Amino acid sequence: MQVGTSGMQVYEYVFRIERKKQTEPYTMAQKHFHGHYEIYYLVSGERIYLLEDRICHVHQGDLVLIPRRSIHMTTDAGTDSHERYVVYFKEEYLHDILPQSKVAALTRQLGGDAKVVSLRASDQDFVERLLAKMLYEEQNPLNHRKLYQKLLLTELLIFIDRLEIPRQRENLGDLSSVHGKAHRIARFIRENYNRPLSLASISEQFYISPWYLSRIFRQATGMRLTEYLNNVRIKEAQSLLRDSPMTVAEIAAHVGYGSQTHFGRIFRRIMGNSPLEYRKQSRRTG
Repeated sequence: MQVGTSGMQVYEYVFRIERKKQTEPYTMAQKHFHGHYEIYYLVSGERIYLLEDRICHVHQGDLVLIPRRSIHMTTDAGTDSHERYVVYFKEEYLHDILPQSKVAALTRQLGGDAKVVSLRASDQDFVERLLAKMLYEEQNPLNHRKLYQKLLLTELLIFIDRLEIPRQRENLGDLSSVHGKAHRIARFIRENYNRPLSLASISEQFYISPWYLSRIFRQATGMRLTEYLNNVRIKEAQSLLRDSPMTVAEIAAHVGYGSQTHFGRIFRRIMGNSPLEYRKQSRRTG
């Protein structure tokens, strides 16, 4: 179910699995984030994945583990076609078959930062067969379908939990010059979003013209630099609205906005409601 709005797409699924094949170059229309976990598996082709401030080159047989409320999107990597599976789920989907503590333990690899894992050939075969079973159950109303899907998801989570995932390192050598520069720009924004940043001030930081900076960032990520900056700020504001006693004015200043009115306008454009409405809703459902 889509619960989002104009500037960024926000999705909420308790459980969903899909398989898609693109035969032509494809870039997601919008970056997005959501309150559920996402497991992305690339069956064939290559993709460039924007994961918060990281830009990763994803290859056939790679597994991408995306935590809740993580901004992400995919763009072309120079190949015309690709095929992928995506599984979305919330922890409560498994609560009727597993204790909450066990579900929390099984999703530990999906916490923290997003991760890209290159699987061995034997593990690729295992994951593809498991995902194919899960999709078959989704598409066919068989007896005990929901229970079997939950068992298959549990098996996938056990497999992921047993993986020895190396520390995620920057691999800019695997990216084009444009993607490498965009990666460094995105990281700078993530580390300095609470300062009064502008296109001009960021371009000065990287000794390039505002026009060129804007061009390469959009070419690499599919979004304008100001969009990315606002998304980073609003994501942090969401966390503070949910979990802190700070006022809306204090939060606006904390995430880098000089005006509470401007903050409120950007927040509503991205999230579809006001900061106060979001705070009330998140505390009511949390």
